[in-house]
Amino acid sequence: MFLIALQLCLTNNSVFAQKTNRVLFEKQNSKQQENNTLIIEPANNQKNIIVKEIAEPIFYAAVEGMNKKKGLKNLNLKVIARECHKENAFYDPQKKQIIICYELLYKYMKLGKKLAALSLTNLNTQEQRNAIEVITVNAGLAFVFQHELGHALIDVYKIPVFAAEEQVADSFAIINTINELYKEYPSFDKNFRSIISSKEEFVYIALLPIAAQYAVESARKEITSSHYANEHPLDIQRFYNLACLVYGSSPTSSIYQDYKQRLGSRASRCPNEYKQALENWKNVEKNAIQMDKEEVATPSISAPTF
Repeated sequence: MFLIALQLCLTNNSVFAQKTNRVLFEKQNSKQQENNTLIIEPANNQKNIIVKEIAEPIFYAAVEGMNKKKGLKNLNLKVIARECHKENAFYDPQKKQIIICYELLYKYMKLGKKLAALSLTNLNTQEQRNAIEVITVNAGLAFVFQHELGHALIDVYKIPVFAAEEQVADSFAIINTINELYKEYPSFDKNFRSIISSKEEFVYIALLPIAAQYAVESARKEITSSHYANEHPLDIQRFYNLACLVYGSSPTSSIYQDYKQRLGSRASRCPNEYKQALENWKNVEKNAIQMDKEEVATPSISAPTF
């Protein structure tokens, strides 16, 4: 899958804090200037300053990883982290920009505090509880970033989508969390091994704030015609789609059995749904890399089925 290299140490946050408030991150390789750039705008609200310091290294590593990855390095995207005065993230196809708001990341940090307080994993020290909070911010950022990157891939490579695009972008983010984030995470979190005992446990904890957000929002909202008309699936549908792909990735895992129970009769079909989503995105990656080699002027990828 599209590997976003998140290899760094969070203990080095002070290095990034010394940089200028607005940073344009551009790298060059031996052949050409790489197209993906990062802009980190200043945070003025104290809450946003805190979450910006945690997330800033992840932004750097994510864009650097894109600029090293075939199929991603020539997307010509700008990734912008900024204050938005609301919890949001979105892809702008006209400007080719991914916007991620500090307010949304702070929301994930609050959910991380609640997760740590619930002691859903073996947390014996305050250091471990703090580490869970960091995981939820990092994983929340990774999920949101990959969701918006999914939109960018669909746009730039003109991928025909015969389903709700938001659902397809969700599947991209979930598949990458399951298969890629776990590989990279131990390299920059010193407490990882003392907290996480398996890939399934990491995926469960990493995606729990996302799942909780969908479940809580669905319970809080009064559904109106505007919700049905929205391009996003209903929050409760997004929860069950996430649960299905996660459960389907490892149906014998004990930690995913709660998802199985909630899914009811759909659970038996989830392994195939996961396999189909995984293969679809592998095919997209393969075609994107091939077009990258051939330097196609107007890229177009055959449609995956979702």
